[in-house]
Amino acid sequence: GDGGGGGGSSGGDKQKQQQQDKKSRKKKKKIDTSPPPPSRLTPAHEVYNRLKWSGDFDPSTLIICWEDRFLGIVEQRFAEYDTENVPFHRVRQFKTSDGEVMWDRTERIDRISEVAARQ
Repeated sequence: GDGGGGGGSSGGDKQKQQQQDKKSRKKKKKIDTSPPPPSRLTPAHEVYNRLKWSGDFDPSTLIICWEDRFLGIVEQRFAEYDTENVPFHRVRQFKTSDGEVMWDRTERIDRISEVAARQ
C-alpha cells in the first residue's frame, strides 16, 4: 500500500518541478538592450536636439521643413523654428541652406545620425 502513495507524491513533485522550470525560463529571458535596428528612423525631436547642441553642424546653415495643415510644406531657418507651436510630428525634413537633405521622414534618410555614429 505504501508504494502507491509514494508514486503519487513523486508525480506531484514532477508537476511542481515543471512549473518551476517554466518560471525559471521566464526569468532567464533577457531584455534586449542592443541599439535599435537600422530601419528605425531617428525621431525629429532627437535630430533637432542633436543639431542644436552637438556642435557637429552649424545651425545657421540649416533649414527645417514642416507641414502646415493649411499652407502645406513650410521651409524655415533652423534658428526660427518654433518648438512651442509647431509639433515635431509635423517636421518632414532637415536640410542645409544649399539644399542637401540631412534627414527626411518620407524617404527615411538620416545623415545626421550617420555623422554622430562615426565619431
